Amino acid sequence: MAGRERGAVPRLDRRGHARLTPGAAGVEETASREASDERFRRVLGQYPTGVCVVTGIAADGLPAGLAVGSFTSLSLHPPLVAFMPDKTSSSWPKIRPANAFCVNILSAGQESVCRAFATKAPDKFRDVSWRAAPSGSPVITGVVAWIDCDLELVHEAGDHEIVIGRVRELEIESHSLPLLFFRGGYGRFAPLSMAANDAAFSEHLRIVDLARGEMDQAAAALDCQVVAMSIVGHELVLLASAGGLDDPTWATVGQRYPAVVPIGSNIMAWQEPDQIESWLSGVGSTRQRQTYLRRLEQARQRGYSVMIDSPHRSQLTAMAGQHRLPSTYAEMSAEQRETVAALPIDPLDFSAEQAHEVRFIYVPVFGVDGTAPISLGVRLTQPLNSQEQLKCYVRHMQEVSGRVTESIGGRIPPREKIQ
Repeated sequence: MAGRERGAVPRLDRRGHARLTPGAAGVEETASREASDERFRRVLGQYPTGVCVVTGIAADGLPAGLAVGSFTSLSLHPPLVAFMPDKTSSSWPKIRPANAFCVNILSAGQESVCRAFATKAPDKFRDVSWRAAPSGSPVITGVVAWIDCDLELVHEAGDHEIVIGRVRELEIESHSLPLLFFRGGYGRFAPLSMAANDAAFSEHLRIVDLARGEMDQAAAALDCQVVAMSIVGHELVLLASAGGLDDPTWATVGQRYPAVVPIGSNIMAWQEPDQIESWLSGVGSTRQRQTYLRRLEQARQRGYSVMIDSPHRSQLTAMAGQHRLPSTYAEMSAEQRETVAALPIDPLDFSAEQAHEVRFIYVPVFGVDGTAPISLGVRLTQPLNSQEQLKCYVRHMQEVSGRVTESIGGRIPPREKIQ
């Protein structure tokens, strides 16, 4: 037949259409399949996946593990999870006979751990610190969270298996950001706003949605990170972030701190008296109480609040990230109370040197009742040169908060003294 390549043997399929059997055509089919495989990987690579290490104890008593990007939650009742190991895996056959495994959700800083467990090295745990989960499976140090499971079912699925585990225990280890795999590379996700089903957050998040555009513009104009925070119950909660990646040395979206003196002073000045009384619950003397009330009064009179950076603030953030901070002063340990008590508070007046030490500026957004449902904060990446520069930042953020207040129908209260 004219135009048909030599070696191609015509055959008819069930519909009577001609098809080619192997010869030169076999090369075409192989190339087509490879192209199809590449397209499959490229298209599916547009969907980011979390990166985990599944661990267990092999029959010889030694730890074994493999990196997976296919972990998922499966059922709440009963609590089931799943992951899909490749049938060529040399590590999963070591773990399977134990009928238990632990899923370790890697943090953004554990790319090297992921790469170690993605290999077929004989001793992947050589440089990895771990402890035993209830099942005996390894929990790797520094992970975001772990899920300890009993093996429930294994299903065949093409060139992979679907492994289903029944959760026996699980825990969050830290508020670190998770490691992600996306478009052939590793990275991390910086949440821009908190997602919550709790009705207690619904109004706050509605305001954050309305403030999002203003936050983005302010972050770009000031070349800073801008956040939205709120007092919810007995906690100070970081609701949203704009401008660059979320900085875990400051705070992570969704992170919570106990609303006790002096934490939350950036928004407490504009709260109801009973909320302020709760905030002062850990203050031991009348003199201290008056000192903090004076700081709230000055913030209300100025219309903004500032914070001075210190090692104790970083220590507090680390405690919050490890879920070590209870929501009330009464529940705090001696160490936690000592860290909180050492936090610096707003200076009453700003000298040029004190302006240089300012790292955080906060302005309130007012609701219809004149209280502040949220506070917008700026983290300064560079020290201020003068008091005038501080005032420029403050004026800009006050204009932003004024527009957000107007958009939600809020009312700016008179700057009266706090009793």
